[in-house]
Amino acid sequence: LTHNSVHTIVTKTYDMADKMATSSLVTVTVLDVIAPVVSITNPLNGASVSNTVNVTTDSTDISGVSKVEFYIDGTLLDTANTAPYSVSWDTTALTNNSTHTITARAYDIANNIGDSSTITVTVLDVTGPVVAITNPIDGSRVNRNSIVTIRANATDISGVARVEFYVNGSRKCTDSTSPYSCSWLVPSPRSAVY
Repeated sequence: LTHNSVHTIVTKTYDMADKMATSSLVTVTVLDVIAPVVSITNPLNGASVSNTVNVTTDSTDISGVSKVEFYIDGTLLDTANTAPYSVSWDTTALTNNSTHTITARAYDIANNIGDSSTITVTVLDVTGPVVAITNPIDGSRVNRNSIVTIRANATDISGVARVEFYVNGSRKCTDSTSPYSCSWLVPSPRSAVY
């Protein structure tokens, strides 16, 4: 029976002489008291995720699903109002190798609520650091036999471990503390080593 469907009830009573009497008509409305069923279909429990993740559910109900809410670590991320019920989750601002829980809550048109099982995922940082040399500037001239300070700006969502400085393919310095810099002795004309 569908939600808010109207039904009529009547009785017919017969005596031993097979005479019939009919009761008055009673009308009842069938209400939906069954919660929707919802399960998270993507990502899978125990999965590793990165960048933007499409969180999807399989949501069903006898009277129809009106909306599905998506929660990350117990906080509402977004709501989907139409099937297929899914939302996008940007994980790029989260700590590398951090674990997070995802749950979904489905509502039917009678306002019954069904909750999914909780799944746990691990966020991985798959985006490399961003680095730029700030000194010397591209195309500049440096004197031989001088010391040039090479500077770089470097950032990464999960932190910068170190910056390695190379001149002509040869590593000259490594710096693990911001601001990142390296002192390079520019070779003299007689030196073939850079």
